[in-house]
Amino acid sequence: MATTHARAEVLRRRLGFLSEPSSYFYDYFYDGDRPLGAEAVGDPFHGGGS
Repeated sequence: MATTHARAEVLRRRLGFLSEPSSYFYDYFYDGDRPLGAEAVGDPFHGGGS
């Protein structure tokens, strides 16, 4: 970045993005307002190959 002001602006935008809830997390790990436990969520990485 060319200036301190430009760097600060990039950091503000990144913080704003990271402060928003991730739709992936809420779509897959919540049932309405209730968080799902590990036993209720399948593990796509260790389920075996197809």
